[in-house]
Amino acid sequence: MLNRKLSSGKYRIADSAYAYISCNLIELIIKPSWSHVSRNNFQKQIKETSITAKNILILNLNNATAYGHIYSEVFSELCAVDEIYPEYDYILTVKTPLMEKIIDFFNLKLSNKIRFVHNRSDEHYLLNFEHLHVVNHCPLSYINKSKNVATLKSIFHKLTPIRNRSQNFLIFCSRRSFSAKNGRNITEENENEIIEYLKQYSVQNNLEFYLLTGEEPDGSTVSIEKQYELFTNAEIVVGLHGGVMNNLIFLDPAKKPKVIEFCPSESKNFSRLFDGAIDVFAKYYKIPYIIPIEAQKEIADESVESLKTAKIISILQKINCSIDVSELKKILLTLNKKLILD
Repeated sequence: MLNRKLSSGKYRIADSAYAYISCNLIELIIKPSWSHVSRNNFQKQIKETSITAKNILILNLNNATAYGHIYSEVFSELCAVDEIYPEYDYILTVKTPLMEKIIDFFNLKLSNKIRFVHNRSDEHYLLNFEHLHVVNHCPLSYINKSKNVATLKSIFHKLTPIRNRSQNFLIFCSRRSFSAKNGRNITEENENEIIEYLKQYSVQNNLEFYLLTGEEPDGSTVSIEKQYELFTNAEIVVGLHGGVMNNLIFLDPAKKPKVIEFCPSESKNFSRLFDGAIDVFAKYYKIPYIIPIEAQKEIADESVESLKTAKIISILQKINCSIDVSELKKILLTLNKKLILD
C-alpha cells in the first residue's frame, strides 16, 4: 500500500515505483514491475538506479533552495530523522547545491538512513519496497521544530567552534541586493535614517557596525563562513525579515544577543520560523512595517490571518513601506541600559 501524506487515499500498487525529481522535490510515477513494455520504454531515455528496502520514506522538504528557510525547515529536520522516523530504514530526499555547501562547510554527519538523490532530468530511481510513505512538508507540519532547531544550533557550534573577536558586531540586515526577492523593502530615506542611527549607536556602545545584504561589493554571495563569523560575534542584530536573518541560528548565547526584526505581518517573522527557539538564545523584539493608508484599505476587511498576510506580502512586492524609527530607538535605549548592567 502507498500511503501519501498529501492525500488520505490509499493505492494498491505492485512492489515498485519510479521516483523522479522535479523542482527540487521528489515525485512518483507508479509503474507496476510487471509492466515490461512501460519499463523498457522508460529505461531507454534515462539512467535508472534501483533502491531496495523494506520501509522507504520519501521526504520532501520545502525551501531546500532558499537560504532564508534552509536551517529551520531543512537541516533541522534532516538532523532529527532517526528520532522522528525510526520505523524507516531508507529515507530519500533531495540535495540542492546550497545544501551541499552547508554540509561541506560544517562537515555535517547526517543519518546513514538518508540517501540523497540528484535533481537531474536524465536520472530516475526504481524503488522496491514493502512499505512506502511520502511526507510533503509545509512550515507548520514539522514535529518538535523548536527542539530540532535548538539541536541543529548546538551541532553547528560543536562542529565549528566560535572564534571570538575583540569587538562584537551590531549587524543591520538590509534587503537592498539584486538577490533579494518578493519585495518587502522600506524606503531608501527610511533605511538611511536607520543606518545612520545604528552607526552612531555602535560607536557609543563599543560595537562594530556591519551592513549585511547577503552580497559582497562585487555582487558575489557572502560565504557561509563569513556569515557564521558575523553572527557568532553579533551582540545586536537589526533587520528586515528576509534571508540573511536566517543566520540568527548562529547567535552565541554567551554574548547575550538581542534581535530586532522588522516584520511585514504578525505571523511572518523568524521567531515563528524557528518555532520559538530564538527566544531561548536571544532577546527578541519585533517592529511591524508601517503600511501606507491606501494599502491598508485593501486588507481592512480580511479577518483570516493567513489570507491577510498573503495580501500584505503581495502589496509589499509592489511598494516600499517604512519603519517607525522612534520605536527602534526606544528599544535600543532599553538595550543600552542593559548593556551597561551586563
